[in-house]
Amino acid sequence: MPDTYTEIRYKTHGQRLGSSIAGAIICFIFLILFFHLFIYIEHDAKLKQEGLGEIGRTLRTISGEVVEPASHGKVVLLGGSVKAGEKLKDPALFLELDAPKVERNVEMYQWYEKTDKTETVLPGGGSIEKKTYTYDKKWSSELIRSSSFHKQEYVNPQSMLFEHAKFIVPEARLEKFMISETHIDSISSKPLPLGNIPLPLKAQFPGRISLTKNGEIFIGKDQESPAIGDHRISYTGAVSDIYTVVGRQDGDRIMPYVCGDGATTLSPMRCGKYASGEMIQLEKTDLKSRTWGWRLSLAFFYLVLIFFIVEPIAVLADIVPPAGSFTRLSNLMLSLFLAAGLFALSIGVGRFFYAPVMGTSKFVVEMILRKLGIL
Repeated sequence: MPDTYTEIRYKTHGQRLGSSIAGAIICFIFLILFFHLFIYIEHDAKLKQEGLGEIGRTLRTISGEVVEPASHGKVVLLGGSVKAGEKLKDPALFLELDAPKVERNVEMYQWYEKTDKTETVLPGGGSIEKKTYTYDKKWSSELIRSSSFHKQEYVNPQSMLFEHAKFIVPEARLEKFMISETHIDSISSKPLPLGNIPLPLKAQFPGRISLTKNGEIFIGKDQESPAIGDHRISYTGAVSDIYTVVGRQDGDRIMPYVCGDGATTLSPMRCGKYASGEMIQLEKTDLKSRTWGWRLSLAFFYLVLIFFIVEPIAVLADIVPPAGSFTRLSNLMLSLFLAAGLFALSIGVGRFFYAPVMGTSKFVVEMILRKLGIL
């Protein structure tokens, strides 16, 4: 059963107003960052859409069984069996896997904290704030820092035994052609259940390591009743199979296609046999789905951020609680209107007027990605 703790405190109108203004400033900064991220993603999608159009107009289908010098430098499509030149090794776990791409996925059983907050506004603008902290256990692929918990008696390990890792064979062949690592990395992954545990790994955790029924490695005493700090390790990857690949032929190598900006690349590769028109259409459909996924996610963030930017107006009106409630409803309508306008502006800038803000957007986006540890 989860553990629950509740705290109740009174906040003056001035404290609430100060907190809402500070929150509005932070939200405004994030709104600027998300605007730059939106136009960066939108322009990237435009380049890839144009790139797929260019590929569709010049694409030629070739046989993977013969390297044709006449196709050198051309955009080609070929299909066939993909095989790794050698087995992939995960040296940390003493494993060898027969696949061109493998990902090690690690989870640890940890404490997590959930916070629920309710606020009752009082006449005069003050409020009674009730915070409920709930502590429970779950499997997580991310390290949960228990040092940030409100209650310090719930302690997680400070690190995981193993980290997430990705392995790609340096040389994978589709018939007579070498396939680029970028193509291999683009293949969707499937679960790769293990059949046994290497003896050296067993020796590291005597009596504390076993395989689950799904072919995952479990490190702990009891699979049915895991304890804090127990680990679960699984593998996913691209299996050796029949694939269709599109790219630029460079001798006996298939390289990614470079789009019009000279930096954005496309490396379509799918499991199965596809004709050229079908392959391009599937890539366009996937690109459209990803783009709309980003659009809707960022539009939602626009709405939330704008709502909190105008929140100080509602807090100011909370001197008379009904007036505060009416103001929040008006703020929601205003936020919807402004978010819709900013949504349209972001698409327009990303699609048609990207050049004037390209340098700034690229700098801002790269800064965000570095802060997130992606670059």
